[in-house]
Amino acid sequence: MKTCRGFTLIEALVALVLLSIGAVALMTLQVRLRVAADEARHHDQALRLAHNELERWRWQPDAPSPAMSWEGPDIEFSIAGGSALAAEALGQGVADTPDAGSAPTPLRSVRLRVQWTDRTGRSQSVTLESLLPLTDPALSGLLQLPPGSRR
Repeated sequence: MKTCRGFTLIEALVALVLLSIGAVALMTLQVRLRVAADEARHHDQALRLAHNELERWRWQPDAPSPAMSWEGPDIEFSIAGGSALAAEALGQGVADTPDAGSAPTPLRSVRLRVQWTDRTGRSQSVTLESLLPLTDPALSGLLQLPPGSRR
């Protein structure tokens, strides 16, 4: 009786097919990871843009509402914003305090939205909402000065 050693052609082809399926799965995973990384980077960039615009609005209360676009190396973001008095945004009953009677809340509600189109062609957006003072926050430091002092 004769014993054979080695692989048959069928065994080699099956191994090659399994190896090919594994390689295709790894390539698909790599593409998905790249798309997910791009999406996370774009969300981070959009959130940073909205945060910077919110800070600009915080320190320049009478600045106009932002309506601009920013173009990065591989994407373009559009930024839009709006504001309303906090009494309008929160509802009339919420803004009134029992101590102040019907004095309006010295805040305004601000909403910033950054939009972009991702690599797959889907529209994405990040919205940032906050309450900002109606007056310049630096003016509150003047309350700490004694009357009649000049600095």
